[in-house]
Amino acid sequence: MPPAWVNGYVGVPYLEEGRTASGCDCYGLVRLVQWQERGIAMPELSHLAYRKRATPEERIALGESIKAYDAAAVGWTLLQPGEPMREFDVIWLRHGGPIHFGVAIDRRTMLHVEEGADAVLERLDTVQWKNRILGVYRHA
Repeated sequence: MPPAWVNGYVGVPYLEEGRTASGCDCYGLVRLVQWQERGIAMPELSHLAYRKRATPEERIALGESIKAYDAAAVGWTLLQPGEPMREFDVIWLRHGGPIHFGVAIDRRTMLHVEEGADAVLERLDTVQWKNRILGVYRHA
C-alpha cells in the first residue's frame, strides 16, 4: 500500500511545463513532490526544452545537461546500478528520448505523469519501464 502522501498527487493532470498541483509535466511533478513533501528545492529545467515539441538535438542537449548537473553539490547522489530504490528517489528514464522523470514510491513503484494522462502509480518491473531507467538519484 502506498504512503498516504501519494494520494495528493495521483490524478494531477498533465500540463506541459506545469509546476503546480493544478497541472504538471513529469519533471514538474517530481519537483513539486520534492518541495512539498521534503522541502527540497530542485532547479527549474523548462528552459532546456525537454518538451515533446523539442527537436532531437534539444533532447540530446537536455540529456547532456542532466549528466553535467553537479548533483552532489546540492545533496544528490547517483545510485549504483542494482542498488534498491527508496521512497522519494528521483528516477530518470528513457521515454521518447532521455527525458522522463518519476518519483520512487518504493523499490518497484513510481509516481509519474505523461502527456495524455493524469499522474499515476506504475510498477517499474513491467515491460514498459524495466529497461528504460537511466539513473536514480537520492537526496542525502
